[in-house]
Amino acid sequence: MSNMQQDGIKTNHIFSLFASESSGFQRVGFRRQNMYDEQERQRLTSYVCAIFMCEFLESMRISDETIFWRHKVDDKGRLSHLCWCGAAQRNYHIFGDVVAFDAKYKMNNYKCP
Repeated sequence: MSNMQQDGIKTNHIFSLFASESSGFQRVGFRRQNMYDEQERQRLTSYVCAIFMCEFLESMRISDETIFWRHKVDDKGRLSHLCWCGAAQRNYHIFGDVVAFDAKYKMNNYKCP
C-alpha cells in the first residue's frame, strides 16, 4: 500500500487492486477504512520528513546567513509549525511587504492539504 501511495495511486484504487487480486472485495481480508486508518497511523508516527526539513534548514543557514527559521513541536513530539525565510527579510525591508503560503489553508478530511 505504501509503495503504491508513493507512486501517486489513490487509496480507493489501491483497495480495488487488492480486491481484483483477491477475486472480490469480500476476500481482501480488511476493509477500506482499515487502509485509511493505517495511513493516518503512519502519518502520525513518521518523523523522517520533519527531521529532514530541520536538518536541511540548518545546512542552509550555514551557507546563507539570511536564512531564519523557527519550529514548534506538539506534545507528541511531532512538528506542528514551521516558519522559515531567507531573502524575504531583505525584501521586506526594501518593499515593505512579503508573500507567505499557508499549507493548511484547505485541508481535506484526512488533514492533508
